[in-house]
Amino acid sequence: MEVHMRSLTGIMPIVLLAGLVAGSNIMAQTRAGDPVRISLNASGEFTDNRDSTPDGECNFDFYIRPRLDLVPVLDTSSLVFFYAPSLRYRSEPSMYQNETELYHDLGLELRNIGATRTELRLLEYFNYTDDPAVTEGGTTLRRDSSYILNRVEAGVMRDLADKMSRLDLAVRHYVKAYDEATAANESDESSAGVEASALRQFTPNSSILGTVSYANTGYKEIEGAQRGYASILGGLGLEVQKGKDFRLSARLGLQSIAYADSSVGSESAPAANVAVFGQTVPSFRYVLSVDHRIRETDAYPFSSQKATDFKGEIEWDAVPQKWTWRVGALYHTGKYDADTVASGIPSSSFIEQTSGTEEVIALDGGFTYTVDEFSAVTAAQRCENRDSEVNQDFTRNTTSVSYSRKF
Repeated sequence: MEVHMRSLTGIMPIVLLAGLVAGSNIMAQTRAGDPVRISLNASGEFTDNRDSTPDGECNFDFYIRPRLDLVPVLDTSSLVFFYAPSLRYRSEPSMYQNETELYHDLGLELRNIGATRTELRLLEYFNYTDDPAVTEGGTTLRRDSSYILNRVEAGVMRDLADKMSRLDLAVRHYVKAYDEATAANESDESSAGVEASALRQFTPNSSILGTVSYANTGYKEIEGAQRGYASILGGLGLEVQKGKDFRLSARLGLQSIAYADSSVGSESAPAANVAVFGQTVPSFRYVLSVDHRIRETDAYPFSSQKATDFKGEIEWDAVPQKWTWRVGALYHTGKYDADTVASGIPSSSFIEQTSGTEEVIALDGGFTYTVDEFSAVTAAQRCENRDSEVNQDFTRNTTSVSYSRKF
């Protein structure tokens, strides 16, 4: 499945039109329901490794980010539309980058809750950015080129008559397309899939969950070589919740992969996810999770990786409604098999690579000081290290400070 950037031009006008229509319909209601919200963020960032490469270059980035949110008050539906352009100035751009760049973040969330216990939803998120953190597991993605990322989801959820069971069906699609030619050949990707799930509550605090999903992931073709794959994942899960203080989610399943290239054999592997959310007191919150599955590659020319991610985050309101401290950590390991490299990829387009492992450690921390109900100051420090047998090693330290204001 080859990525075509032109396919995005048909999506953007629809989303923009929906936002403009929503805005024109609710401007008269601004005073009553405050459906129009405007904010501004100004930030500066210093890093000692601009592009996450072995020999990194120091760089300053400065951003101005206005944001418009449209949140009309509707009877049986909810609509959220936001648009946030970002003007960036880069002190030391590379030969592939501009000194100034305009980026875009745009989203639409539409939900309709009918009287028959059925909810319909449409979610659309569009990003034009150079920030790999936009995507899950983004610490392993390249930073040397801007890219377009478009994600769409349409779904329906229904509560059954006994109010103890729930069915959900979702259709998803995403496209990622880089500006620079080499980055596009190696890292452009797209995916389309569907997921069905059923939940049954068997105690007031506990539920079991069954899911089945299918996804077709593709990359840009190189001289006809197909690097994509189709994935089918089925599993069972358990969810336990005790008020706002504790929630546990655990899922275990089996994933089957069929590769587009006939020379690459299919494979099956277990998939698992465990997450714990909680708070010991209202001012202290934590999140712990581990995820293991076969997913899209972060290293060219492999088609996939067996990825395991450990994540943790702690938030502490040192002074409630004034000072909030945050600490987070990520450990990622991806195992790459040379057997997943499509046979048609020309050897001249990459350094011949055997199987190997990639490890990423990322630590971050910072604080937010709430000046008043309309403004806040945030400072953060992030440290990343990648040790890879299939990619370039790098270390990266980033310091950022931002000021946000709501109007």
